[in-house]
Amino acid sequence: DASGGRSGGSALAGVADGVLESMLGELPRLGGEMTAQSLCVLAHAAARAGQHRSQPDLPATLAQHARGLSFSTFTSGQLSMLSVAFAELWPLQASPDFAKRELLWEELAAAASAKAQTLGASDAANLALAFASAGVGARAVGALDLARHCDDGPAPAVAAAMLVANGFAGIWDTVMLSRLQADIPGMLWQATDISA
Repeated sequence: DASGGRSGGSALAGVADGVLESMLGELPRLGGEMTAQSLCVLAHAAARAGQHRSQPDLPATLAQHARGLSFSTFTSGQLSMLSVAFAELWPLQASPDFAKRELLWEELAAAASAKAQTLGASDAANLALAFASAGVGARAVGALDLARHCDDGPAPAVAAAMLVANGFAGIWDTVMLSRLQADIPGMLWQATDISA
């Protein structure tokens, strides 16, 4: 191999990491210029790239910028995207900065709860999965009223996310389960077709 073991993909990943690190390095200068959309994109990219592993202070910096914005002004998609990113970057766990993490997650959960009746099925499922996997708790997941999205037979991936979120959060939602019951046989065959 003439490339010396480096593939085009890894070279591209290195460039992408460099661009992302440069963007994240500019966070202190962005300050009040940060918008909900730019924050969501940066947080999502940082989480996907695992930047918090090499930059342990990054999640707290992003959280500070997030809390500087009003979560009530975020669109459902932005709130969902940010919550998924922070579930990876800054889950609720015992740590010296637990109080700061808890405050961020309480604010995200309150904003999601306030929007629960206007959330689409996909955003509600993503929020539920983020809250459950980050350890926010059953109350935050339950406040999303996932069962209301089950009447029209949500997409299999959305239904699966709802089921997993309830499982992680320790919720046995009989209303949601009864509404999804008709769709479960179809999901079963889709799952077995994919894995076969």
